[in-house]
Amino acid sequence: MFSKVRRSLFAIIWFCFARWNPRGTLFFWRSFLLKLFGAKIIGSVNVYPSAKIWDPKNLTMFNGSCIDNGVFVYNVAMVSIGERSIISRDAKLCTATHDYNVNSFDLKTKPINIMNDAWICMDVFVAPGVNIGSFGVALARSVILNDISNYEVYLGNPAKFVRKRKDINTQL
Repeated sequence: MFSKVRRSLFAIIWFCFARWNPRGTLFFWRSFLLKLFGAKIIGSVNVYPSAKIWDPKNLTMFNGSCIDNGVFVYNVAMVSIGERSIISRDAKLCTATHDYNVNSFDLKTKPINIMNDAWICMDVFVAPGVNIGSFGVALARSVILNDISNYEVYLGNPAKFVRKRKDINTQL
């Protein structure tokens, strides 16, 4: 019950004190509001005004990470976003589903882990339990149902491996 009240209070506070903020400013203010409701924010992060976060208590963000406008983080379980990772406009991170094999449709939750320097492009859906490796990329409008390894690029519905991303550090 307390969890529901806390989430409702956060939604009201976010609507009143964060949604009106100018798009490219006041990141520190929105980070403060998230921390106030239990988010673990390490360093400086960018969370845009129209981002929707279901439960800040289940969110961890590391330095330089970004949640763009229109992103919906449905974090019934933990969502961790690594350093310099970008969650682009209108992406959906979903940590919950229902077990359709039982008549009661029991709720099933699994965390989402996005490692450092990953990019979730515009309008991507990330399913419960998915891990995105470092420098992994989910291209626009993809549905990510399985893990993406380091430096891999995925595309489609359901998303399939497209190619390895170039490691610029080995090209020097």
